[in-house]
Amino acid sequence: ASSRAVTQVAKILRGRVARRRLEQMQAESSAGRSRFEREALHALQMEEVQDRLRKRGRERKCAAALGIDLESDPDLVWVARRALQSKYKWTDASIGRGFRAMAAAAVDPVWPDDLLETEPLLTNGWYRATSIAAFQAQDETELSLDAYEPVY
Repeated sequence: ASSRAVTQVAKILRGRVARRRLEQMQAESSAGRSRFEREALHALQMEEVQDRLRKRGRERKCAAALGIDLESDPDLVWVARRALQSKYKWTDASIGRGFRAMAAAAVDPVWPDDLLETEPLLTNGWYRATSIAAFQAQDETELSLDAYEPVY
């Protein structure tokens, strides 16, 4: 089988089926594989790598547009990922403004100018924080919050 045919087969198989087959082939011994299977496996692996690189490139571009420096704040990549997952385009002015405000608040939080402006520490071992923006959970592992809601 030609390399072009292998690549075409790999492109056809992309997605869940390809990932499942890739995992199966990786788990199997390479000794029993044909040359075609080895080449198809390699092509699938390369597709996966290229997909990840494209995704990271989109994340970097979005983060830069939102004013996030991923070199100094790599933990804020989640803001760019959320912007990319938004049902609205993150390049839309109003949507982008919201994500930029979220990133700015995370990078440069507003601290009280005077100690008297702060609330007293809790004595029961709990900490209290106030959310700076509303957030709607995307799955059961996340917490939904309203803007300025206290969090303990």
